[in-house]
Amino acid sequence: MNSWEIEDSEVSGESIIQNGNRMFCGNGFMGYRGTVDEADKSDMTGLIVNGIYDRHEDKWREPVNFPNPLFIKLSYKDFELTLKSPEVRAHTQRLNFRYGLFERKTQWDVSGGKITVESQRFLSMCHRNLMCLKYQITSSKNITLNIKYDIDTEVYDANGPHFKIEKRILDDGSDNSQSFCETLLCKTLETQSEFVVSRNTSLKGTTVNFTAGVTKSITVYSAIFTELDDKLNVDIYDLALDEVLKAEKIGYENLLDEHKKCWDEIWEDGDVIIEGDEESQRNLRYSLYHLQSIAPRQRKALSIPARGLSAQTYKGAVFWDTELFIFPYFLYTEPAIAREIIEYRIKTLNGAKRKAASYGYEGAFYAWESQESGDDACSDYNVVDVFTERPVRTYFKDKQIHINAAIVYAICQYVEITGDKTILESGGYEVIFECAKFYVSRCVYIPLKNRYELHDVIGPDEYHERVNNNTYTNRMVLYTLQKALDFATALSEEKNSSIE
Repeated sequence: MNSWEIEDSEVSGESIIQNGNRMFCGNGFMGYRGTVDEADKSDMTGLIVNGIYDRHEDKWREPVNFPNPLFIKLSYKDFELTLKSPEVRAHTQRLNFRYGLFERKTQWDVSGGKITVESQRFLSMCHRNLMCLKYQITSSKNITLNIKYDIDTEVYDANGPHFKIEKRILDDGSDNSQSFCETLLCKTLETQSEFVVSRNTSLKGTTVNFTAGVTKSITVYSAIFTELDDKLNVDIYDLALDEVLKAEKIGYENLLDEHKKCWDEIWEDGDVIIEGDEESQRNLRYSLYHLQSIAPRQRKALSIPARGLSAQTYKGAVFWDTELFIFPYFLYTEPAIAREIIEYRIKTLNGAKRKAASYGYEGAFYAWESQESGDDACSDYNVVDVFTERPVRTYFKDKQIHINAAIVYAICQYVEITGDKTILESGGYEVIFECAKFYVSRCVYIPLKNRYELHDVIGPDEYHERVNNNTYTNRMVLYTLQKALDFATALSEEKNSSIE
């Protein structure tokens, strides 16, 4: 067993879906599910870009699943070569989680011969917008195969659709060129946000003759750009096309070497060593790989959603778990990422203020399910009664007020561990004070006990619903109020000192 790899040879529908999560590749800017090259929406293919959301009609708002630019499917006459074909004779797919490399090898019986496909792909850690694929085909006999390679727009959506294609641009290049470029100009449906998916393929034509034992290779470079990537008013179409053409000149192996060096740098500080327990060491590194693959190092003021960038589950929302459970790892290994997680909360403060005001409170009440604006994406009805099948009113977003405290705790931990107080002047102070204001307005004074209490809350375990004075909540609220008071006192003293 390779201590840096996981592998699977199953081809069942369940394994295809599970491997989509398990063999995920990402670079923080975007994530691609661990499905094989010919997979379609029935296999839950997924390409998610961090921070891009859309809502279709009155359904849940969720991340946009982008068109799939790494799609390649072989067929012989009317027979398609997929994992669901009965002619599959062998299949293996693996993830190298040291370098974020997805690989597959599949063999089919076709017309008395064997067709073998091997491929490798990665999402570049050096070029955030770039995806690379190397696809190889070998036949045991002379045969003619049809190859379908394009940007697949029939994507899986939990609650879609989420985009429309404004324009498709095809470029065959010069007569001497063997590459083929395809670009989609798209817009999301809700906010009309523009994005571009561009693909450069080292192949022309859809019918290819194979000689027995001779391997043919196809290389695909794809670039994803959104309007958030606009640089000095350069059109994102030009950015995407330039990216794939530059990638072609650099070459797959050179890009892979660069990618590996970036991962080596990440592991230099990000690895955690467990001595004497190889299984635990492997499992821990696999978990850390997933964290590193979704860490917001590629764009400013983004955070880490509950399901990372692997799916539309949980609406792609950021929960308090990020600050409490994920944040500490990056705080001690890559503080710049920890800062971005805080910057995200600073950026979404206005959404938290709107939420507090909607309940009649002062200050800021951060979202239970937070997306790009900070407004709460959590619906009022999240579960169904198992007996009546009627929707059940839930109070996740209404009563879990401990969210604020988790954010304040993260800010204070960042300042304490790094010594970087600039985050406070950059909005951290305001977040702390607004969170404290909310708690003050949320507290209930009990005259008979001469104290303030917090009633009708849900604690962090989510099961003890609508209780009074949850221990964790009360303690974290007290922490927040104490920190707000300490900072307010220090700022007042600094102001008075400067006046003197």
